[in-house]
Amino acid sequence: MRRTSYPTDLTEAQWGHTPLSERTLFWDLFGKMAAVYGRWKIVGTIDNHHGKWDQAQAQIERTSFELYDLRTDLGEQHNLAAQHPEIAAEMKQRYLAWFREATTP
Repeated sequence: MRRTSYPTDLTEAQWGHTPLSERTLFWDLFGKMAAVYGRWKIVGTIDNHHGKWDQAQAQIERTSFELYDLRTDLGEQHNLAAQHPEIAAEMKQRYLAWFREATTP
């Protein structure tokens, strides 16, 4: 039986000899929000915005996100936002920039 190992740090993942490019992955599903960059993941929740992007953006700006280190906490049990406020803030800014771009007609 062949075993497959999946990396927890997408910036270090490799297919053959070519590493994946460094990138941030974002998602929003009915107000459930997250972003992953390298070993870090932020998670936040706002009310279901029903496509009212301006209202959603204002809520996102006021929302505190949780921060997880996927290298050491794949189960997302230990919120590190207080220990790494600069990383949490940077990830939130990336999320906001993506959300603005994704929702601008």
